[in-house]
Amino acid sequence: MKRSILFTMILVFVFGLPINCIAGEEIRIGVMTTLTGEAAYIGEYAQDGANMAVKEINDNGGINGSLVKLYYEDETTTTASINAYRKLRERKVHAIVGSIYSVKVAAVLPEVQKFGGPPIVVGATSPKIWSKETENDWVFGDRASDELVTKLAVKFAVEELNADKVGIIYINDDFGRDGLEAMKALFETRNMEPAAITSCVEGDKDFTAQIRLFKQVGCEVIIPWVHPLEGGLFVRQLHQLGMDVDIVGPSHFVSVQTMEIMGKDADEGLYSVTDFVASSEEPKVAEWVAEYIKLYDREPALFSVFAYDAVNILAAAIEKAGTADPEDIRDALLEIEVEGIIGTFKANPETLNGLHQVRIAQIQNGKPVVLQTIKE
Repeated sequence: MKRSILFTMILVFVFGLPINCIAGEEIRIGVMTTLTGEAAYIGEYAQDGANMAVKEINDNGGINGSLVKLYYEDETTTTASINAYRKLRERKVHAIVGSIYSVKVAAVLPEVQKFGGPPIVVGATSPKIWSKETENDWVFGDRASDELVTKLAVKFAVEELNADKVGIIYINDDFGRDGLEAMKALFETRNMEPAAITSCVEGDKDFTAQIRLFKQVGCEVIIPWVHPLEGGLFVRQLHQLGMDVDIVGPSHFVSVQTMEIMGKDADEGLYSVTDFVASSEEPKVAEWVAEYIKLYDREPALFSVFAYDAVNILAAAIEKAGTADPEDIRDALLEIEVEGIIGTFKANPETLNGLHQVRIAQIQNGKPVVLQTIKE
């Protein structure tokens, strides 16, 4: 016993390691992402970002002397998300990089509360998830809430584009419905109403009826609150049907994948309230993008940079905690401040969302250009 205590004291005072150190223990981080189906590209980009972060961490000696290993699970559907979380718990991961989709995070959140962790960093943006009324002790956010994003989208459409007639198309899930309700409330504060509101469901491929409605009412701006695949197809068909109208979309509307679905010229002039622009001239972003391209020979997507930042946020928390205990990691997540590629993570202790920054971007000559960066 005396020898054990003495050895621990040597570790603490000579090597600077905390008493409950993790040196030599494998740090297991789970990653929940879409690995199959039409949206499998999301998982491909997420794996790129997460693997890049882990390579950098391990090449620099790991976390407090321990190497990091990633464990991936597929979350193609909400049911799959719950199963993915359970599988990662069975693997006894110390922390998790969670979904970028609010509907999937909403499905998993009660499970995380029920079982008590491990801590998860997610890219969900639904205001309901980040409400002070939501029971949440374990799930942290690293993207701006749609409360901020929708406010800026409506403000930009009305004040910058001078639109009197704004149309909204939303996807009929938690992400879309929450965005719609937030925008309707914002229009009410301006004593305005959307000129037209219509919806779609995941997997829809024909948007003729919705576009016809927007034409009939004479919309000057359309805000599509939909997922990447549906958004890309909607903008492509808008162009094909000859409707010349401004678009103000959510973050993924300036992603490489969504722009490819839209097709050449269909996306020109489109605006987005976004977290990340790969072609940004911001020095930190440009340097990171260059390194990413060296590794993977393609531009990163939002899914890449979110996973990269999320792994680094968890690594910083584990390093500060000095232990792989989930409760200690969670407590450290409440204390740290991490300068990521998307922005600065600093958790709000009441909501656990840690990012409060977005960019307004426009596609010009086939490339997204950052017009302004807004922090709140």
